[in-house]
Amino acid sequence: MARPALTAEQRTAVERRQQRQLLRGMAEVIADKGYGATTIADVVRAAHVSKSTFYAHFTDKEECYVALFSAASDNVLAAMVEAHHDAGAQDLPWRDHLRAVNEAYLDMLAAGGGLTQSLLVEVQTAGPAALRMRRDIFGRYVRLMRGVADELRRADPRLRPVRPETALAIVGGINELVAEAIGDGPVADIVGLADVATDLWAAVLTSAAG
Repeated sequence: MARPALTAEQRTAVERRQQRQLLRGMAEVIADKGYGATTIADVVRAAHVSKSTFYAHFTDKEECYVALFSAASDNVLAAMVEAHHDAGAQDLPWRDHLRAVNEAYLDMLAAGGGLTQSLLVEVQTAGPAALRMRRDIFGRYVRLMRGVADELRRADPRLRPVRPETALAIVGGINELVAEAIGDGPVADIVGLADVATDLWAAVLTSAAG
């Protein structure tokens, strides 16, 4: 007896579940082997789906990697926004507020383990789409932190505005510090960079140059 056809809603649910499985599979494999050594066969094996299912969602390995990068970044930025709101609700001093947001960022990266290492280091050689995604994430990070800074300035007008170029330089600098720390030791150690990251933002907020 033939199975009844799926409704549009059921098909959508299946597709979403398959995509989640593929992203989890990609995350699992690259955390273990790194992006360069990962194959589509590895990903579908870890995801427990067929290659045809993979190609129904992604054209190649890079597209799947970019989707994973995007999803992981969404989670990191959401944690930073939550930390920002919590710090505001607690009426923390501006420097403690900044530190809470930076800690949320670094805690999420540290929790990613080998996946974080791939997303921050290997992304530079993963392909043009991955590099475009990296630039987009940097831009979102810059806008988020400038928004945090603007709110802190409203509460304390002595603080200076942060220009987009300056914010991008700070984001890039923190990213390089994280990448270097990952290369030198366990990923978990990057949580120790919270003070340095906070010092960078604080230096700009209290500088006449802004």
